[in-house]
Amino acid sequence: MENASKALLMAASVLVGVAIISLAVYLYTIFGDYGSQITARIEQKETDEFNVQFTQYESYQDETGKWQNTCKVGDIISIANLAKDNNNNYEFGTITNDIIEDEANFYITVDVKPKSTEALTIKAFEKQSNYSQFLKDYVGFIEGGEYKVREYSCKVDISSITGRVKKVTFKAIN
Repeated sequence: MENASKALLMAASVLVGVAIISLAVYLYTIFGDYGSQITARIEQKETDEFNVQFTQYESYQDETGKWQNTCKVGDIISIANLAKDNNNNYEFGTITNDIIEDEANFYITVDVKPKSTEALTIKAFEKQSNYSQFLKDYVGFIEGGEYKVREYSCKVDISSITGRVKKVTFKAIN
């Protein structure tokens, strides 16, 4: 009888030990998932904060077909400088065209079609070191004896892999 009671105590001790270990594993899993969820939320917030620097300039057409939230040359230069800073931050200063097309990196390219009547498109505008010629040629135009400031539509492309802005395209509307 004495051996049976010792055996029951040992079995109970083993069961309590297994229960404690199971509880510890369960808590570790829950807190690990919670930590990874928090990390994912922080990363998404940082990505959204980064993208809004570009997406705030995005244009759209209203129900009448009129462009809303159009950009001026100063906005284009601001975006190009943001892209250039990003690319320098990730050390893409000497990047080749092959790498630009790779969606798996954080390179941002800016393309500009400065006149709606021409087929000219300035590719990789963010690589320009001096914007003075662009400013001189494309800030405005004279129409009917009146000077008008040129407006541009802006389209922002987000990478499906990184979730970050990969390309910004400006097109002259007038």
